[in-house]
Amino acid sequence: MNNTQNRKKALLLLVSYLIIIFTPKRNKNKEINITYNPEYQTEKTVPYASYSDKSVYIIRDNQLTHEMNPHDVYVFDSRNIDNSTMLVWDSYKIKNKQEIEAILNILLNYEQEYPSIWNRTFTSMEKEWLIHNICYFLNYEQNRTKHVDLDNADEEDFANIVNILSRLKEIIDIGDDNQELKTHTLKK
Repeated sequence: MNNTQNRKKALLLLVSYLIIIFTPKRNKNKEINITYNPEYQTEKTVPYASYSDKSVYIIRDNQLTHEMNPHDVYVFDSRNIDNSTMLVWDSYKIKNKQEIEAILNILLNYEQEYPSIWNRTFTSMEKEWLIHNICYFLNYEQNRTKHVDLDNADEEDFANIVNILSRLKEIIDIGDDNQELKTHTLKK
C-alpha cells in the first residue's frame, strides 16, 4: 500500500471518528459486555478482563511472562513513574470505536481498583488513541504511534479538539513533504 492510499485511509478514519464523536448517541449497535477476572493479581500474567472473545492483560512494570497472543490486548502499567502511563500495545490494530471504549473503561476500572497518580479522562484518552491510529496509517513515526501511551502529560493536549486538528494538519503536511522528497530523490 503506498503513502497516498495510507493518507486516504487515515483521512477516512478521521472523518468516521469525528462523525461518531460528534453524533448524539441514540441506540448503540451492539453493546460490548466486559467481564472482570476475579483471579487477577498484579503479580501474575492472567487477564484482568475480557470482552467479546478477547482477553485484556494489564501487566505491571513490563513483566510479561508468556508470549503475546496477537488476538488479545496487552496494556503495560507504568503508573509508578513521574509521568504515569498505561501503554496499549499495538493499539493501531483496534479501530472499532466500541472496542476502544471497552478497553478505556477497563483501564478506568483498573485505576479505581488499583489507585495511583495516573489521571486521565475517558474523552482525552479516546482522542489520543484516534490520533495515534491516524498518524500510524499516515506513516508518521509508526514505531511510536503503533502503541498508544496514555500518560498524564498528554491529558491537557488531547482534551482540546482544536489542538488535535491542528496537529493532524501538521502531520499531513509533513507527510506531503516526505512524499515530495521521496519523489524528488527517485527522479535523480
